Amino acid sequence: MSLVRPHRSLPDAHAGASRPLPRPARRGITPLYRRALGAAFDALPPALRRLHGGPGRWRGMAELTQGTGAARLAARSAGYPGAEGTLPLTLTIAQDGPGEIWTRSFDGFPVVSHQRLRPDGRIAERLGPATVLLQAEARADALSVTVAGLRAGPLPLPSVLTGGGVETAEAEAVRFDVSARLPGIGLLIRYRGTLHPD
Repeated sequence: MSLVRPHRSLPDAHAGASRPLPRPARRGITPLYRRALGAAFDALPPALRRLHGGPGRWRGMAELTQGTGAARLAARSAGYPGAEGTLPLTLTIAQDGPGEIWTRSFDGFPVVSHQRLRPDGRIAERLGPATVLLQAEARADALSVTVAGLRAGPLPLPSVLTGGGVETAEAEAVRFDVSARLPGIGLLIRYRGTLHPD
């Protein structure tokens, strides 16, 4: 969901490398999204509470769409796969101290981000040298996350990146729809689909 190049892990599983395994939650550390949402976390459907309740691995399919021209180049420079269409997706969430490491693997192509909670209640998602600030909101039937800012190291950048995501539950599965846009360019990338606990 960012314009910057995500940190790349070692070659992915298709090349025979091992994927990071979720670390068990350390005693005394409340999961990131529970801290961000407070009591509203308990209003989420069970599948969303499970996804955001700590380390885990989820698998499913994602329909990946990219813009054209400059938008496609921007998405590629951000490290997203060049492929479009319906792709296998694996999401691995690992604990990293009080934060989390999210690895989204599109057909074996990893996009890795580091998330932590800021004092102002927003979630900071670091992808490479830049950090996207996210505002999470829980409703009885969904979790929405909206882009609320962009930083390069300690420096705030103009709020040109827009987008976010919505997650809903279907029994034990989670449906998601994530997108990022730039004014004057339009859609950079969108991925939507369903994940099931692994």
